[in-house]
Amino acid sequence: MIRDHWKQLSKISFAVALYFGSGLALVGQNLPHYEVVDLGTLGGTASEGFGVNRFSMVAGTSNTTNDNFVHAFLWVAGKMIDLRNLAGGSTSGAAGVNLFGQVAGESDNANTDPNAFLCFTPNECRAFLWQAGKMQDLGVLRQGHNSSAGWINNLGVVVGASETTTEIDPANGFPPVHATAWILGRAIDLGTLGGPVSQANSNNDIGQVTGISQFDHKINPNTGIPTFHAFLFDRARMVDLSANGGLGGSQSEGISINNRQEIVGDADLAGDQSFHAFVWRNGTMRDLGTIGDDPLSSAGSNNDNGEIVGWSGDGISIFRAAVWSGNAGTDLNTLVSPLTDLYLLVATGVNARGEITGFGISQSTGDVHAFLLLPQCSNSNANAVVKNVYGSSPAVARAEVRVNHSQNFGRMLRARRLRSQIR
Repeated sequence: MIRDHWKQLSKISFAVALYFGSGLALVGQNLPHYEVVDLGTLGGTASEGFGVNRFSMVAGTSNTTNDNFVHAFLWVAGKMIDLRNLAGGSTSGAAGVNLFGQVAGESDNANTDPNAFLCFTPNECRAFLWQAGKMQDLGVLRQGHNSSAGWINNLGVVVGASETTTEIDPANGFPPVHATAWILGRAIDLGTLGGPVSQANSNNDIGQVTGISQFDHKINPNTGIPTFHAFLFDRARMVDLSANGGLGGSQSEGISINNRQEIVGDADLAGDQSFHAFVWRNGTMRDLGTIGDDPLSSAGSNNDNGEIVGWSGDGISIFRAAVWSGNAGTDLNTLVSPLTDLYLLVATGVNARGEITGFGISQSTGDVHAFLLLPQCSNSNANAVVKNVYGSSPAVARAEVRVNHSQNFGRMLRARRLRSQIR
């Protein structure tokens, strides 16, 4: 069944990947400087960008006026559009936007549900597809109640996760959840690596999917939770990316896949006390390391030119948005004007043109805002942009910013991450 659906899309997928995968390769070259665009909010004090397409459209999540609600948004040409929610719901979030402005995400509805594992309110949550001003409920697998979407490719195929039943799995304390693809509105079960839980985080235009899956039913004594491994779903088969040992630890997660079948994410080191960003290509998982003496890092997105973005820090109060090009990671805060008010915390998406989205913290107000970074052709061009935009305004120090523990960065950093919900 799954194989048949993928065969129907294979020829179109290959053509799309060839046409839209081309771009300016930056691997091994000097990194550009960036102009920072603060995307603002829907009236509240926080917003986060999660995906950016080739036309600089950004999809994400924002608080509404007075921080009453959290809604999905699509930012287009300087305007943040409120995508609202499914009928009867109050809360939503967008995970990605494709070339044609279709947005995938998650919204609650009017139905109450005692199991909140895949949801962020007491109601049911459903994966949605938003297009042409309308939000469509994508439904669930079999007898499940909740689903969520993690990404959408340029063919309109949405991937995420869905409950398969309402019966509680005794090992986890919640219903089984399987990685899911929605093709032409139909939910397709992608299965697991052996345990009862999996989630798809990203899909490319060739029909390949990456994500995270419970490996077995055992509890890992080092982590206190079941073991999860990153996977590649390709031609109706789920492949374990940590089968050869990963980065030495027991846990790993695939977060993004490009059209060159390169997967990025993070994986535990030996002892399971820390994790690093990785890139997986040609069957090998490579440690991307961290910036400076940071103990942790995570890669959240990669494009077809080999650029990888994410964050480096301690995972508690120190976060710095990062870009990896070639073999080195760089703090994105060193590649923007010192006049920029936003300190860049996490980079979550990068498009074919090297434009980057994510979220940062205002050094003047403490609010968290989504950003879009626009690469400049040269240092001199970047300096000209700074002069034109900021004039002779006094510089804002680019010193390291520590995050206040009261800010809900867990939700922002791992909004699409299954492991954190279990923890």
